[in-house]
Parts: sequence; C-alpha cells; structure tokens
Amino acid sequence: MPRFYPKRCLAGLLLLFLAYAVYRNFAQLEERVHVNIDHLKGLAPSFHSVDAEHPDKELVIATRSTDDDTSWVYALGGDWQWKVYAADQLGDVPVDKGLENIVYLSYIIDNYNHLPEIVVFTHGKRYEWFHDDPIYDIVPVLDNLRFPHVFSTGYVPLRCTWTPGCPAEIFPRSPISKGPAVRKLAEKHYARAWSTIFPDQPVPAVVGATSSSQFAVTRERIKSRKLEEYQRMRRWLYDTRLKDHVSAKIMEYMWHIIMQMPSVYCPPADKCYCNVFGHCNITCSLGNCEGRYFLPPQADVPQDWPNLGGGKDGWPVPGWNKGKGEPKTGDKKESVEEKIENDKADHDDGKKKIPVAVQGEWKPEAQEDQHSSGS
Repeated sequence: MPRFYPKRCLAGLLLLFLAYAVYRNFAQLEERVHVNIDHLKGLAPSFHSVDAEHPDKELVIATRSTDDDTSWVYALGGDWQWKVYAADQLGDVPVDKGLENIVYLSYIIDNYNHLPEIVVFTHGKRYEWFHDDPIYDIVPVLDNLRFPHVFSTGYVPLRCTWTPGCPAEIFPRSPISKGPAVRKLAEKHYARAWSTIFPDQPVPAVVGATSSSQFAVTRERIKSRKLEEYQRMRRWLYDTRLKDHVSAKIMEYMWHIIMQMPSVYCPPADKCYCNVFGHCNITCSLGNCEGRYFLPPQADVPQDWPNLGGGKDGWPVPGWNKGKGEPKTGDKKESVEEKIENDKADHDDGKKKIPVAVQGEWKPEAQEDQHSSGS
C-alpha cells in the first residue's frame, strides 16, 4: 500500500498557488502596460518632419460600399499610409449619411489627438469625372502633390480648374430657383446649415471654391478648430432631413471654410497647377490651363475607361492633352460645361459681373452685395 506524505502534498499545493499568483499578476501588469501605452499614443506631442518633401501623411479614402475597388492605392509612389472607409459599414462610420462627408468627419473626430502631419481626403474610385487629370486618374494627382506647398498653405484642394465651383457657386443670402435640382436645394438650405455649423459667424453673401470635396490639409489646420466643432458638424449630418446629395453639396462648398479659408477661394489656375502639382509654364486662362482638364459631358466614366470609351459620347480620347487645342471627343452630347455656364448666366442676367477672388482676396471692383437682390 503506497505511503501518504502530507508535507509533500502541502508543498506541492503551495507551489501551484504561487505559480498562479505570479501568472495573474503578470497578466494584470501586461494589461496595464498596454492601456498606458495606448493612452500615451494619444498624448504624444506633434513634430514637423525634418524633410517636408516626405512628411508623415495619411490618405483617407471614402467609398460608398465595401465592394468598391480601391486596389489603385498600390499604384501610388512614395510612402503613403491609407485608411479605407465604407459608408455602408457601420464599424467604419456611425451612420450612412452625407456621402463622403460622414467619413471625413468621423476620421477627424476619431483621430483628433493623434493626427499625422498631413491628411489627404479623397473619394474611392480611381477614375472619376472630377479628378483633375487629363484622363481623370487620381493616381497622378496624388503622386504629383507637392507637400511643401501643403505645409505653407495649410489647406490645398486637389482640383485647380474652376469649372464647376468658381468664381461663385452658392449665394446663401439670396438663393434662386435656377440650375440643377441639387444645387438649388443646397443653395436654399445653405444659410440654415451654416447657422448650425458656424453659429457665431455671419452667413457669407457668396461662396465659391473648386468642386468635389477632395483636399490635403495639415494637422495644425485641422486642429485650428476644436473637436467639439467637428462633432457639431457631424451631428448636423445625423439630424438633417435633407437627402444625402443635398447635404453633401452643402458640405462640398463648406470644407474650405471649415479649414479656415475665405468663403470665396479660387486661386488662379496657373499658380494652382504650378504650386500644387508642379505643372508650370503652361498656357492658362484665369480658371483653366491648356492640356490639363476637359469637363466631360456626364458624371459616369465609361465602362473599362481609359482602355475603352474614349472619343464616344463626348468623352475625350486618352492622350488628347499631348497635342494643342480642344480634345478629340467624337460625337458630342449636350455639354455639362454649357449647362453650368447657362446656370451662371441666369445669375448675371440684369446684374453686374460675378465677383472674382484671387487667393481668396476680393479684387477692388468686387462687391459682396452684387448679388444681394433678385439672385
């Protein structure tokens, strides 16, 4: 019959207890260390990169769906970091409202205390009619972006051509019933949205900026507004009964103001292309430069573009910019550009010329009240 050794059993139990206690204390210590590290990440001070050509930067991509193809990010040169948000993915955004704007605001709110030096906000598709590139490709737009200029300016739109949006797009104090339905509704409700988003600032008479809500901005410029202000903007998107395209249109012509630019911010096209993208010494008018952008006749890029669709239905033939003059487009449908110009002509009917702003400053002959009546 085996002998029983109570002292040995007691020693074994004590050893097991001590091992468990050590393990538990270590696990708790590890948990506390991780919590403290995460907390310190949010409190880390911000420093400018020594090399402004290669800043700490992040690309925020707003897609409509998790099915959208964003593989184009791998074609980018340089050392980009990126985050892809899908508006239909509630883990990415709290609610699917306001199109890309709910993504932009959610990113700013969630990362306010640990932003990179530069944030670039874009839509999700590689080819879109509003990408400021001869074949509407976002990749060369981002590859050519000059970060020292972003640092010096604080806020830079990714579009230089003036049509649509400049020199004046929205007349909040005197809305009209002309133009596309979305523009009319955005103009009608702009002043009320402004009063919610900027409760202590007067509603501007005129708002103008290059279109499409894609821009680069510095951390300092984002943080020039308090976190509570961005939360108030997102709350407005939550609460508004306006349809998404209307609320998005309002935000489209508010982002430059949110980032502390004047209500009319329309840099001359030649300076913009040179400073922002390095396209210098090209022939330009005030709002457009030769060979840089052609406004297509419709919003939907042809299927399999740019391999197919060029020269049809008003779309330019890829490579058109290597020659001079107008692009070859084949049979042309009614031009979106003509529609936009006709809409602006409605404003000018019987009135003075729309005021022009250069780098956000009014020219001497321009007066804000030029559209104060009947527009």
